[in-house]
Amino acid sequence: MKRQIFTLLLLALSFISFAQNNKLQSLTKLNLEFQGIGLSYEPRLGNSATIDLSAGIGIGGYDIQSGGFTYVVDATNLTAFVSITPKLYYNRSKRLARGKSIDVNSGNYIGFRLKYTSRGIAENTDIRDALLFNVHWGIQRAISNRWTFNTHFGAGYGIDATDLSNSEGSIYPALDVKFSYILNKRKS
Repeated sequence: MKRQIFTLLLLALSFISFAQNNKLQSLTKLNLEFQGIGLSYEPRLGNSATIDLSAGIGIGGYDIQSGGFTYVVDATNLTAFVSITPKLYYNRSKRLARGKSIDVNSGNYIGFRLKYTSRGIAENTDIRDALLFNVHWGIQRAISNRWTFNTHFGAGYGIDATDLSNSEGSIYPALDVKFSYILNKRKS
């Protein structure tokens, strides 16, 4: 009887250990992305979801007109941006079973992004306040102990946020590439 209890206890502890290793982490990150640099906090919402809350300063912005969507790069015209991106991870258990890393929330996900970008400080008329919505498929991978690579592809809808009542908006291909330095990495 003692041997069965010991075996059952050992199995339960290994299952609990496995479940704890599969949990997502809440991360604070310094980002280098297409638009510029930023800071984000990605709290864990459960065993398979996070929400990435980001803000930053960019070297360009969006020119959204009726039927047109352009990204304007202008290093002399800084912009501010904020975004909210809920992520639903779907393959972390498979990655772990195959011996692949799930460190710093590595995995594939489906996400939705709501992003606001301001007009430039130099008041460049080509860069306008923009409100962007997109649905995407993405991946996040650990590059090293403290670095991650994150990219996503999808489709979105952007509108000129200067005058929401008169903005027709435009459909755009959503693409993002981001390298992040993890500021709150737990020691293994």
